[in-house]
Amino acid sequence: MNTKSVLSRMLKFRLPIITFILTAFLVPLQSAAGEQIYKVRFGEQSFNDYFNVGFKSFRYTERGYNSYYGANILLVACTNASETDCIDSLSYRAKNSDNWLKAELDSSWTFPVTGVPLRGSDKGSSTQFVIKNRFPNPPDEANNYPSGGATSMWKAKLGSDSPKFRLFLNFNLLGNNPDPASEKIKWYQFTAQVVPVLLEGISDLDGTPSATVLQNFGDVVDIKVRLRVKILKQILTGWIHSRSVNPEINYGKDPSSGDYVEILGAPLSVPTAEAQMTASQYLSVWESPYMKARLNGYPVALPDPKSLWGQWGSTDGIEKGELKMWNAYEPYFSKEAVAERFMWKLVGQGNLNLEKFNSSECITEGKIEGILATNATQYSPTPPTYIESSQELSYQLAAPHFKSANQEFKGTYSLVVSEKLAHCIWGESLTNASARVSILSSDGKSSVVTQTLTQKSGFYYFNINGFGFSAPTIRIKLTQDPVGAESTASSAPVPAPSATAKTEMPPKAAPMKTISCIKGKTTKKVTAVTPKCPAGYKKK
Repeated sequence: MNTKSVLSRMLKFRLPIITFILTAFLVPLQSAAGEQIYKVRFGEQSFNDYFNVGFKSFRYTERGYNSYYGANILLVACTNASETDCIDSLSYRAKNSDNWLKAELDSSWTFPVTGVPLRGSDKGSSTQFVIKNRFPNPPDEANNYPSGGATSMWKAKLGSDSPKFRLFLNFNLLGNNPDPASEKIKWYQFTAQVVPVLLEGISDLDGTPSATVLQNFGDVVDIKVRLRVKILKQILTGWIHSRSVNPEINYGKDPSSGDYVEILGAPLSVPTAEAQMTASQYLSVWESPYMKARLNGYPVALPDPKSLWGQWGSTDGIEKGELKMWNAYEPYFSKEAVAERFMWKLVGQGNLNLEKFNSSECITEGKIEGILATNATQYSPTPPTYIESSQELSYQLAAPHFKSANQEFKGTYSLVVSEKLAHCIWGESLTNASARVSILSSDGKSSVVTQTLTQKSGFYYFNINGFGFSAPTIRIKLTQDPVGAESTASSAPVPAPSATAKTEMPPKAAPMKTISCIKGKTTKKVTAVTPKCPAGYKKK
C-alpha cells in the first residue's frame, strides 16, 4: 500500500501492534497513590463488522495511489443441487432437543444495483471517498475463485421467540496473487463465524442489513455448517483452531454436487482478561526479551492517558506454543474476567506445521487433519508441540482464574486428530488405546485423568472439560493399557479436576524403548514401552 495513504477496509485485519481504544471524555484511572493506571486487555475482538461484503483482488491506482488489495471473499449459499464451493446448509439444535434442524436461508436482502461501496480516506483527512463498488463475483475455477458475495443470513425459528432473530454466517477467504501478472489467487486463510443478531433493517450508509448483535445464542445449543468443497480443498486442509465445544468433522459425497465437509460444535463464552499497571510497571513489561524484540529497536512509549485500554488478541504474542506475551503481563492481571463473549468460530491457514508429520504418510491432501477448540482467553493457533521422548502432545492455555467474583472459570479443551495422523504420532495400533491427560498448573502441580479414546468417522476425539486456570499446560498421551477402574467405562468425555481440587502426581512411567523402523529410504524412530513399527514399516 502507498505509504502516503491510509485506506480503510470494511473487514478488520489484525495488526502486529497493540490497539488502543480512545475516548475524549474518559477520566483517567488512578491508583490509591494518585498514579496514572494503564489497562491492557487480552481476548477476542468485539463485533464491529457482523455483516461483510467481499471482493476479488485488485489494484487501486487513482488519486495518486498504487495500492494492492488481496482477495477477500465471502462464501455464499448454494443456489442449486450441482453447485460446488458454497454453503450447503447451516443447521442447529435447540435447547432440550436432540434433533438437528436446518436453518432457513433469508434472501430478503439483495445487492444494491450500484453495488456496496468500499471506502477509504487520505492520510490525515476524515473525508471519505469510494475506492470500489463491490458486487457478487461468479465462480472462476481457472483462477481459484468460488462464488462470492456477502454475509449469509439464516432463520433459526426455535432459537428465539423474536421474529427478528437471525444467525449471520461470515465464511471469509483471504488470498493473494503470487504472480502479479496473473489473476490466479492463492488462499492463505479462512475464518468462519456465526453471529447471533436481531435483524433491524437496511443501513442508510451502504444499503446493507443492520442488526443488533446479541450477547448469547438464545436457545441454540449446537451449530453445524456443511460446505461443498472442490476449490475449497486448497484451504480447508491441515490444522484448524476453533471457538466451540466438542467439535466434530464429517466428510461425505453427494451424487449431484460431489464432496462435502461438515463441521459442528456448540457455541461457548470466552473471558476477557485485564492487566492494570502504573507507568513503571507498564514500561517494565516491555523489558522482557520477547517484548523488547517486538519493538524492533524503537523505544517504548506510554499510551495516551485518555485511552480506555489497550487490546491484544487471543492468539497474539505466542512463540513455539509458549504464551510469551501473556507471561510478560501476568503479574498484573486481575484474577477476575472483565467481560465475556459468546462465540462460534473456525480459523485455518491451510497447513499443518506439526514438525516431522507433514509427509503424505501422515496427512491427506485436501482434508482437515485436526482441530483444537478451547474457551481459554489465550491459546496457540498452531498444532500442539510433540514431545518425542514421551510421545505426548503438549499445549498451553491461559485465562483469568475467575469468571466473576463468586464463580471460578472452568476450561474446555477439545483435540480432534485424523486417524492417519494419530497413527503417525503414536506409532502403533490404537484399537484398545486410552488417553492419559495431564493438566500441569503454573505452580508445577499435576492433575491426571484417563479417558477412553473416542473414534468416529476417521477421527479420534479428546474432550477435556472442567479444569481450572490461570495458565495450565495440557499433555495427551495414548497408552495400550486398558482403562483402569477409576476411569469411566463409557466413551463420554471425562471432566478433568480443577486447579483447586486435590491433585495427584503422575505414576512413575515404565521404562521407554526406542526402535528404528524403515520403509524404503524413510527411517522413523518409535519410542514407547513396547514400541512397534507403523503399518508398512519394518524393524531395522
